[in-house]
Amino acid sequence: GVEFDDPNRGKHDGSVESSEGKRVRYFECSCGGSGSFLKPKMLAKGISLAEALRQNYVDLNAPLVAPGNTLVGQYANTIRGKQKPIELYGENKIRERQQISDLEGCTLREALICRCVNSSDEIPVLSSAKNIISIDLKDNLVNDWSEVVKIGKHFPNLIVLALSGNRMNSLQSNFPFEGSFETLSTLVLNSSSLSSWTEAVALCKNMPRLKELYLSNNNFEDIEKVCGEKDVSYLRGLRVLDLSECGVKAWREVSALKFLKNLESLNLNHNPLSTIGPLDGGDFEGLKDLHIHGCKIEKWADVEELNKLAS
Repeated sequence: GVEFDDPNRGKHDGSVESSEGKRVRYFECSCGGSGSFLKPKMLAKGISLAEALRQNYVDLNAPLVAPGNTLVGQYANTIRGKQKPIELYGENKIRERQQISDLEGCTLREALICRCVNSSDEIPVLSSAKNIISIDLKDNLVNDWSEVVKIGKHFPNLIVLALSGNRMNSLQSNFPFEGSFETLSTLVLNSSSLSSWTEAVALCKNMPRLKELYLSNNNFEDIEKVCGEKDVSYLRGLRVLDLSECGVKAWREVSALKFLKNLESLNLNHNPLSTIGPLDGGDFEGLKDLHIHGCKIEKWADVEELNKLAS
């Protein structure tokens, strides 16, 4: 049984009707009819980050794709019905610029990555990428936070990590990050199935230099509750916070974040907010940008309330 990220691809909710006419449930779907059944051979099990790097960045000594500057077995058809070989020049120069050891950033989107390494044999691949400070793994298959921690350990100088579109498991407040993200300043977790503000607090607690946190299209309906019950001082270093499409319904949930004195940009686009305020000059002292496009604010009086902000 599988559940599609896009509910429109599903055929049922995890239950089907048996030959006897009884409803039999095999699994639960989080979103209505987003479930389906597939044969195991149709499923991709995923690969490691190390393997994806090896596939996308070719070693200098690997066989040439175009020996003699000609692509083997590749031709272009002419209008006279003949074939001309396709030529490729500068392959070695391209390879020189694709060496893992020289990379400062890598983008491996939709690469079926589900883990950091498969075995110790792959560790040298990651060790050679010691200069990488930015990794974009959007729309992969990572869901285990322990694998995220491994990525942080293998890339100790990481500054930017993007994991949007990976359906992450719930993050417990006491999860051991083991000091793996000491240098990280930007984290992108849009559409990552986060469902509680405690997860955001846990991330900031274990990423002491985090300045930009992008959490669009997750579900945070407990911001006010968490800020009232837990130590959220770990959030104070944030300068950019994206909470667009996060189910924020009332301004009191936004107001619970007013202690973020260093916050310069707050994105609340496409939330079901209908009012703004009340505000006073001490709220959001450093705020420069507030995005409320797509919210349900109906009165100009609410917009004018923003004039009370000191910035």
